[in-house]
Amino acid sequence: NTVVIEQKVIPKRYATETVVYAPNAESIITDKDNNIYYIQDNKVMIYKNGLTSVYVDVEKEYADIEVTDIYRGWEFQIECIIYDSKRNTILGGMVSRNHHWIFVDLKTKEILVADAGYAVSPLVALNGDIIYGYGSNRGRYGIANLSTGQSSNQEISDEMYQQEYVSIAIINNKFCFFGLDDYQANYFQYDPSKNGFTQTTVKKFDTALRDSYIGTDGTNFYYTKDFNIYQVTPTKQVNQWLGYEEIDFQDQTAITGSGELVFDQEGNILFYDDNVESIRRIKKLN
Repeated sequence: NTVVIEQKVIPKRYATETVVYAPNAESIITDKDNNIYYIQDNKVMIYKNGLTSVYVDVEKEYADIEVTDIYRGWEFQIECIIYDSKRNTILGGMVSRNHHWIFVDLKTKEILVADAGYAVSPLVALNGDIIYGYGSNRGRYGIANLSTGQSSNQEISDEMYQQEYVSIAIINNKFCFFGLDDYQANYFQYDPSKNGFTQTTVKKFDTALRDSYIGTDGTNFYYTKDFNIYQVTPTKQVNQWLGYEEIDFQDQTAITGSGELVFDQEGNILFYDDNVESIRRIKKLN
């Protein structure tokens, strides 16, 4: 006449934690020392040793930047930042009010590409000296060469343009594009012989995607659905990588909203949580 009540024990693999209060943070990246950089109100902020400070104030430090005689004195807005491991510096993608794009070494103020020629948006991927960018508002992707200062751009396909949530990456030295468009996840890989992309549908869903996060660690793509994180490998296989219970275990807060998933140097995930206006971390537990 004994009743035994057992409770399922969920292993503590990950914990979700708030890193720093940062309203409207965009383009989150880390450097080799795992310092966090992000854009906020036309400034590039740095979170280092538990403290936040201004790394670059674009309005003050780039108020009179001279790109060419035509664009002298035009105000620039910072749109994206990239960590350049080769130069160990932070690069900034900036746009003027007439949509003139430049890439700048934010440490030295050296203009590396004086006319990027395409709408970059925060979606950029760096491979050696080549920056790949995707401009969703114009349906184009572009290539900027840091060593030559030259750039080019090309229209994307209608299928790529229809993706609601998008991430890009360099995988196996190829420019790759991953998108979610309501009921399916699609993988696009650049094919030099075709000068275009080959598309593979990697997953179809019974219900429409809403408020998804999407990102890459440079090897695989990841996306969220129903508070779980899924991994898409270069072989197009989809695995549930991290479940709701693991993400939610410690502080009862799951991923909600939409935006980018960013992997830091230790394999933890950074993302911007609009609910608390903060950068948060899904941290591995020992």
